[in-house]
Amino acid sequence: VAAFFNAQVQGTDKMLRVMKEHPGRTAMRGAISMTVPSIVLRVLNEGEEGFADIPKWQKRMFWLFPSKSVGLDGRAYNNWIRIPKPFQLGMIFATLPELAVERIFYKDPNAFDGFIEELLSQSIASPVPTGLVVPYEVWANKSTFTDRNVVPRSRERLLPEYQYSAYTTQTAKAVGRGLANLPAGGSEVDLPVLGELRRSKLASPAIIEHVVRGWTGGLGTTMLGLLDEALQSQGIVPNVIEPTKTWSDMPFVKGFTVRHPSMGAEPIAEFFERSEPYAQNFATFQALAKQGDGAAALRVAEQSVGKMANLSKIRQALSRMGSAANMIRANDQFSADEKRQMIDEIYLTAVVTARSANEALDKYEASQRSKKR
Repeated sequence: VAAFFNAQVQGTDKMLRVMKEHPGRTAMRGAISMTVPSIVLRVLNEGEEGFADIPKWQKRMFWLFPSKSVGLDGRAYNNWIRIPKPFQLGMIFATLPELAVERIFYKDPNAFDGFIEELLSQSIASPVPTGLVVPYEVWANKSTFTDRNVVPRSRERLLPEYQYSAYTTQTAKAVGRGLANLPAGGSEVDLPVLGELRRSKLASPAIIEHVVRGWTGGLGTTMLGLLDEALQSQGIVPNVIEPTKTWSDMPFVKGFTVRHPSMGAEPIAEFFERSEPYAQNFATFQALAKQGDGAAALRVAEQSVGKMANLSKIRQALSRMGSAANMIRANDQFSADEKRQMIDEIYLTAVVTARSANEALDKYEASQRSKKR
């Protein structure tokens, strides 16, 4: 059974009927209630601290409002409040005009990328049962909602119980460790099925949280956070000194806020996605060179091995920044305020690095296109 299947079908049907029967009135109401306010808000947000770092999917699904604040280091920054846009009509009367502003006035050539797919996903009810979506996402390591990795890239090759992000709950980590320590086949307790389970993705804390979130929604995520506090108070899970909480860490409130800064910022995600083919080519070049296949290595090198090497180094640098933030978070020699300040500085540096790399990649790809003409 697909969740909200009937509501989505009925909603799309009603929207199409209303637009067909009263096109002028629908357009006028949509323009007054959504289009004009959305365009004004989009223009006002341009240049605001942190706006460019908000993931694209959030910009398309929410109205975003900055709330001025001062960090622990005295730096002025924005907390971003997000209000959900209406499904379907919000995409047409709010998001589409915003993208037009980005394309026409801010000269973003990729402004409309993926818009049609997102609109169709909201308008056409998926026949896939909701219960099967989460297993598919676990298998693909990709959220169909955010188009982001479930297990962080930097931890994909680790043992399952060590696959978690900076924000994974201690409860999920404890469950992962418990599954990883189940007896394997051939041990005193001969349970081969459990042995397979301990090596599977289900022992990954990131996967555990994703399954809970996918099958229970925000309620399950909130319960994990509350369970964390209860278990920590009883000494069942480690009582780690967490960085000073922001709005994005508070139960219930975090559903209406954007986490900023973070390693999930749009420039970082964009860079990893765009640089993946170059990194793959560079890894191929290195492997071919090591095995002595010089001719094949040279063919791959024709795709600018220098650029591939530079991008691979930047990817490694960003991964190291994420690892450094995790090490600070786990180090109890720092206070909560010190952790927040140092981690935020690392995240901001990572965002600046990724943004510069994207700009360099823009220039390189433009030069390559001009050479082909």
